[in-house]
Amino acid sequence: MTSNHINQKMEFNTIPGVELLFKDVNVHAGSKHLVKDVSGMASPGQLLAIMGPSGAGKTTLLNALAGRCGVTSGEITLNGMSINKNMKRKVCYVLQQDIFFPNLTLKETLVFTAMIRLPDSMPKKQKMDKVNEIIDGLDLHKCLGTNLTT
Repeated sequence: MTSNHINQKMEFNTIPGVELLFKDVNVHAGSKHLVKDVSGMASPGQLLAIMGPSGAGKTTLLNALAGRCGVTSGEITLNGMSINKNMKRKVCYVLQQDIFFPNLTLKETLVFTAMIRLPDSMPKKQKMDKVNEIIDGLDLHKCLGTNLTT
């Protein structure tokens, strides 16, 4: 992968989104400090990667941001507002092993996910356009026919 690809910002702005801001987030489990003073932002229409070695706290951070575990201290906001119960529905992530259906191709998985995750009010054609936009943005054309058993 070239540096041009690494630095390229991908935009998916067809559906309005929310900005997730987290500042000085800390998570403890008993006396163990699992996440310490982590800050960041996920902007609408942009792809965000959280990377680090095994045991660095990536999953714990995602759990904290999604409300799956308690934050000891720090601030998490959506569009500048503190997260309440209704807003928590806008923040989620799918565990990696839950993302893939081993007998479906990548294209079938993306279409299935779009059909169940995008609003019912969105026409099927618009959902398929969104799938194709993601395929183009992530340059997935070469692997659309593959699955985990291939």
